[in-house]
Amino acid sequence: MGLSRTRFFYTNTIRASHVVIVGKNELDAGKVALKDMKTGEQELLAVEDVAWKVLA
Repeated sequence: MGLSRTRFFYTNTIRASHVVIVGKNELDAGKVALKDMKTGEQELLAVEDVAWKVLA
């Protein structure tokens, strides 16, 4: 958990709008998690849909 907190802290430091999370659960589902850093909302998406979601 400490490592994840550090990574999200860095994401906030560089003011990233979104972060892509790839873990075992996501890999098993063939998807990635996209987290909106402003709202905190997170959703599972197909890799090819991530760019469209971020640009929307």
